[in-house]
Amino acid sequence: MNTRRNYLNVKNTIMVVCLVILVLLRIFSLEIAEASFSFVEANLSPDGYIRTGLLGLNNIIQAYLNIGFGLWFSVFVLIYTKLGSRLECVFFPTRMRIFFLGENYEKNGLAKYHRNLIIASAIIGFPLLMMTYLEKSYLVNLLLDEDGLFEYFTFFLLFFSGLILILVFYLRRIKYKLPIKATNTLFAVFSVLILFIAFEEISWGQRIFNVETPMAIREVNYQSELNLHNIFNLYFPIIYPLSAIVLFTLCLFGWIPRRSFRTPRFKLIFPYPSLFPFVFFLLISSMFGGFEIFEIFFSLFVFFYSLTLYLSYINNLDPKSV
Repeated sequence: MNTRRNYLNVKNTIMVVCLVILVLLRIFSLEIAEASFSFVEANLSPDGYIRTGLLGLNNIIQAYLNIGFGLWFSVFVLIYTKLGSRLECVFFPTRMRIFFLGENYEKNGLAKYHRNLIIASAIIGFPLLMMTYLEKSYLVNLLLDEDGLFEYFTFFLLFFSGLILILVFYLRRIKYKLPIKATNTLFAVFSVLILFIAFEEISWGQRIFNVETPMAIREVNYQSELNLHNIFNLYFPIIYPLSAIVLFTLCLFGWIPRRSFRTPRFKLIFPYPSLFPFVFFLLISSMFGGFEIFEIFFSLFVFFYSLTLYLSYINNLDPKSV
């Protein structure tokens, strides 16, 4: 009984300390951003000046803190209410491993892959996100420009994602001889959609092959390019954040344990929890209007989703059950 009481006291103390830290960081976010820039200017900047990104850095800090408040509230609900016991909170080491690595993770052949994916996503994600407040710098502009490195990086990620999904369709239809039903149709449609988005990203090779934009498209396209998505540029500030919020919400809802719809087929097809960092970065990047960074995170999410799906199928013990 004493051990239980002591544990609760420690837990309560940790929760209060975390809340106080979040509040203090939120109050002094501008000072933290200023100190960070002062340090970089004094030690890393060749000309001692990078003031252009100060406001962006402050926004990033505040966005992370807002997410931190949301996570703190979620932990509070899951630990201190009956809802938490019913959802079997995943914020404990064993349950967290089960959540991110899957049930029977010790025997799961993909457990190491999922663990490495979480680590790699953090290593990739944080530097990319930092580019949102250095978007005026020469190097970042060079990377994000039309026909720049990141645009083709996004294209190839989406292109190979589409090919991987076609391969998954092949595995289900040819190797495992599963009938063409909703799941197979979903993979076929999704692969075509991803390939369409990939070629839209490079305007269907317009600049590579020097293709002239037809007048009918040029008049309605904000960048006078041979694609459809730039017709809706005006709505991107709404479309991108809304799509990120919807994806983030759906993933969290789908990852909640003890749901009747979480059948083996659902858990195989639905984005795996190890993709959570990319979903999180996607949401954060959509808040700053950094649309190029948003598209990179989206392509990374789609690529690793497709790769995870493929690896899950070739490692599945009974593929015909899904």
